[in-house]
Amino acid sequence: MKRIVLTIFLSGLITLAMAQSLSISNKNVMVEGPNAGYKDAECTITNISSDAADTAFTWTILEINTPGTWALSMCDPKDCYIGLNIGMNRSFNLKQTGSGPIKATFDFMSTQGSGNIKMVLSSIKTPQNADTLNFTGTAWTTGLAETKRKQPLSFYPNPVKDQMNIQFHSKGMVHIDIFNVLGEKVKSFSHEATKPTISVADLQNGMYFISVLENNTLYTRSFTKVN
Repeated sequence: MKRIVLTIFLSGLITLAMAQSLSISNKNVMVEGPNAGYKDAECTITNISSDAADTAFTWTILEINTPGTWALSMCDPKDCYIGLNIGMNRSFNLKQTGSGPIKATFDFMSTQGSGNIKMVLSSIKTPQNADTLNFTGTAWTTGLAETKRKQPLSFYPNPVKDQMNIQFHSKGMVHIDIFNVLGEKVKSFSHEATKPTISVADLQNGMYFISVLENNTLYTRSFTKVN
């Protein structure tokens, strides 16, 4: 009987060791800052699997508890996404011994408060090997002087009818995307000017998110389209 129990125990340890695919630098990431800005809650994942075929991974958002005005985005080693919602699922590849970021960005949109995003991260080949990650953000009220500091991304007018003027402090090429509230990309283009003008006349009325990706950093703001 003791031999059977020991055999089962050792077998369980071997199975657990074989199933391990990812090393995560921090499963509970907490950030805070003034409500006039944004904060990146980031951890690093490394593929430590001994299986050469174990290179595909997936994440699913389990919970979102944040003030309704906050703009949220999530980046994995493959891409960045905004318009997050519960149940949102994405996949990416990470080679053996390779490392990459899992980053949640809280854009506080001048709103004080606290919030969190909970997600599950797992190997597609061995889905039983899963980890839960928590990203928590806290925003505090800023003084007037701090609020007036230049933000990386701004635009006008808001609400907008036809033409939107974008102010982004960069001299290089930037990639600009517009998403609806479901997280679906509705417009996408690249621009080198620091003050590009874009047309949104073809968009339906409602709330949208505009994002600028520069050097793997995602800046996000919301706007409203009206007639």
